[in-house]
Amino acid sequence: NLAVTLAGACLCLKDGGKGLSRQLLRALALLLLVLTAVILVSAVRRMALYISVYGLSFLRALTLWGMLNIAVGLVAAGCRLFLPRFRFLKVFLPVVLATWLVFCLCNIDARIADCNVDAYLDGRVEQVDVDYLTSLSPDTIPALQRLEQAGFGTPGSDALQNLREVKKELHWTEYSLSCFRYD
Repeated sequence: NLAVTLAGACLCLKDGGKGLSRQLLRALALLLLVLTAVILVSAVRRMALYISVYGLSFLRALTLWGMLNIAVGLVAAGCRLFLPRFRFLKVFLPVVLATWLVFCLCNIDARIADCNVDAYLDGRVEQVDVDYLTSLSPDTIPALQRLEQAGFGTPGSDALQNLREVKKELHWTEYSLSCFRYD
């Protein structure tokens, strides 16, 4: 949809964008953007519902990141439709890169564990997948310790022990800042 809208924007802005056919093309491209935004809002709401029931995972977080970038692309394409000098790629690519850097630097494994454990402790989800959390990285240890301290009858202590044992057996090429932090 973005490609079709951008192609329409290029056709509309060529030769000043005057004429009934160009105005109709611009209106149809805008309608396509609006309908795509409706689909995107629906997808975000469904993903939020899915997360509220099953918890956050890396794939779900990555999906939310993608949806954010699609929204940025829709806004940038809308600007391109009406502003002849607006450069789509000069705005879109730096924003995608910046959001990717934030995603990578926010310690996503710890955020996932915190989100899932907090939701479980608050009663928003019925169970927490401790096995999944221990498979992520040692950054999940603080959240698992909170789960263990709350004493909700979860296998948190076993998972913590398993995580510590796996970490001790890591090859030096698998070692990371997370492993160093929780030695």
